Amino acid sequence: MLQLLVNRENNWPKLTIKVDEHVVLSQEIDSFDADQIEAFLSLNENRIIKKEEKKEKEKLRWDLLPWDALESLARVMTLNIQKHGEDSWRELKNPCQLHWTAIMRHLIKWWRGEKIDPETGESHLAHAGCRILFLISVSRNNLI
Repeated sequence: MLQLLVNRENNWPKLTIKVDEHVVLSQEIDSFDADQIEAFLSLNENRIIKKEEKKEKEKLRWDLLPWDALESLARVMTLNIQKHGEDSWRELKNPCQLHWTAIMRHLIKWWRGEKIDPETGESHLAHAGCRILFLISVSRNNLI
């Protein structure tokens, strides 16, 4: 949300522009003249837009993730919890080797034509995807 604020600090009028509670610009002005405020806004409009575009570029784009694939991963993880307990994947003695072995096992089965894991009824790719997430997590959190 764009906000235009005019206040007096040390007897000088000050024009402040906020976007989503973040100060984008703050400048002293000589008067509260509407023409001057309009001129200020038109001169600085590109700076405001560029700052907003930069903020948007820095945000993670969760909307780009394929939700149907994530749902498959969540189903596999739910089954894993029922079988092994929550966080069991973190408590392995050699997590990298075990996750890597499981990733390869599921990918090879999928590549050879067995698309669905017979034990769980879920895709071998979803199982491999979960193990990849586990591997990313243990490596990022220095659990290896």
